[in-house]
Amino acid sequence: MSPAGSGRAEPRLLRPPAPKWEPPPTSEPGRVRELIEALRLPEPVCALLSIRGRSAVEEAKRFLRPKMEQLSDPILLADGLIAANRIAQAIQDDEKIFIHGDYDVDGICATALLTQWVKSLGGSVTPFVPHRVRDGYDFSDNGLAAARAVGATLLITVDCGTMAHETIAEARGVGIDVIVTDHHTVGGDLPGAFAVVNPQRPDCEYPDKGLCGTAVA
Repeated sequence: MSPAGSGRAEPRLLRPPAPKWEPPPTSEPGRVRELIEALRLPEPVCALLSIRGRSAVEEAKRFLRPKMEQLSDPILLADGLIAANRIAQAIQDDEKIFIHGDYDVDGICATALLTQWVKSLGGSVTPFVPHRVRDGYDFSDNGLAAARAVGATLLITVDCGTMAHETIAEARGVGIDVIVTDHHTVGGDLPGAFAVVNPQRPDCEYPDKGLCGTAVA
């Protein structure tokens, strides 16, 4: 601040300009206008829909607001039935189930969703969301230690696990079955889990490869 009576003007704070969304270029401006009118959405959103192959109004509606009967059969997810049967067995036999999530929004939502679902079926379940600094990313040694501490015999990862080869092998070595549910890119071989449910698997026939971790869970 300037001293009183100094005659010096107060410095003005410089504010960054407000962000402005620029619609991406598209070869179908007419289709974009149709989407704007039909969906009542901003031009940048409709331009993105067009670029990503959703330029037809009905196709865009199915993408944004699908009905249950329009969704693909989840049984098409590779290892999906194997995972479902193992979870059902664990609930029936009153095994302790451990849900290992991730610390981002997708991972937290997936953890909450699967935990509540297992509870609703009468299962014994413990959720775990790793601390970003203390536990690090992915299914790690700290997550495995937490699962062992509660006596879990089934561990389900959500929004992580595809690359956790070593930790999954350690879990198997101490008698814990691991089911991976994830959506991240598969790099090389799959981990040696009981089941790996990930639409990015090369052998997965599920048509929508863009599922988030919560959707896979």
